[in-house]
Amino acid sequence: MDNDIYTPRWVLAAAMLAILLVAAGLRLYRLPDLPVGLHFDEAANGVIAGEIARSGYTPVFIPSYTGKEVLFFYWAALWMKLLGATRLALRLSAALAGLATVAATVWAVRELLQGRRNAEWVALLTAAFMATSFWHLVLSRYGFRAVTQPLMQALTVGALWRGLRLSEEREERRERRKSGRGTPWLLLAGVCCGLTAYTYLAARAFPIPLATALAAFGIADRDRRHVRLGQVALFVGVAALVLAPLLHYWLTHPGSFMTRTQQVAATSWAEVWEGIRACLAMFFLRGDPY
Repeated sequence: MDNDIYTPRWVLAAAMLAILLVAAGLRLYRLPDLPVGLHFDEAANGVIAGEIARSGYTPVFIPSYTGKEVLFFYWAALWMKLLGATRLALRLSAALAGLATVAATVWAVRELLQGRRNAEWVALLTAAFMATSFWHLVLSRYGFRAVTQPLMQALTVGALWRGLRLSEEREERRERRKSGRGTPWLLLAGVCCGLTAYTYLAARAFPIPLATALAAFGIADRDRRHVRLGQVALFVGVAALVLAPLLHYWLTHPGSFMTRTQQVAATSWAEVWEGIRACLAMFFLRGDPY
């Protein structure tokens, strides 16, 4: 039995509102004065976003500063057009993206756990961790492009699983009409997935967990495997279309694709293991050096 039945909707709504208010307070309080000063990368980002806002510069990929994906810069340029090329505009764009990520997290978890016991509360708890997470708070208060990556990933997951769920409801005539509503969500998921590649370097690894989850989903639903393949093909096709301009840039400028990766990649399995241990210690033992 689903325990969410016994939770009034207003209680869930109030909890969601409280989480968003906490997230907003942590991200907007004394913005842009804190953190003090501009990080080097942040200053470079301000220069790029200001150039886009002023001159109509429309890059697909920015080769400067070891290479930068562009989605955040268009978002920041929009705020610079409204508020001027200021530190407030730069940091506000990051803060709003971070706040939107908290809300998108609730939706993504609800879609993943649709029909499961206490799905609503699991989604709210996940959002509460996101709202107060130190790493995400840092990204949300600095003008770093990486803040757009978890947002686009959450939107991809939420739209994809919603599209798959609505598309499988085919038993009755009324449900068949309802199942057609799944296609727009699959299209949206493809767009968001493609745009994820325009967020940050680490987004290039996103297809790995996504493909693993979809493969497990297809294996578990063998009776409708051909239907699942069609849905996944639609999703992948749209994602590929959105990715195509960036992929073309990488193919015609091969050095830009690997520059930053070569700078930070481990050169031996010993370094890989040391990196894994350092990341685990950051989360559970030593904290973040920031």
